[in-house]
Amino acid sequence: MFTTLAALVTTVNGLSVTGLTTQFDYRPRRISAAQLPMMFSRIPTRKREISTLGYAQGLKAATIEIVILVEFLELSTQATNDALAVALIDTLGDVLETNAAALGMDSYEISSDEDTIDGGTTPVQALIASVDVSG
Repeated sequence: MFTTLAALVTTVNGLSVTGLTTQFDYRPRRISAAQLPMMFSRIPTRKREISTLGYAQGLKAATIEIVILVEFLELSTQATNDALAVALIDTLGDVLETNAAALGMDSYEISSDEDTIDGGTTPVQALIASVDVSG
């Protein structure tokens, strides 16, 4: 269940996703092709809404992004890369659903995007899971 951002980050970084080669607790500055596919989490956001006219506080809520870097885009292995990305979307979704209670998860969305690594010079196929939690 979601209590603090630090606990949320620890829980997310402890998720075990089959098919990953490397998992970091932070965004790495440099990576090699041998480390892919790899996962890390981004710094989460936190919000809390006022839920009544008497200014009572609602649930604490947060959103954390989980990033899986799949493959360098410049390697010209797009068909293989796309198949791996689709498999990892299914795997990550299953892991999130299995760990929903531990995360305090309300919802998640996984999308595919292009990211960069190595100071923005190397394009990488990325999966971004936006996970909404409350507690």
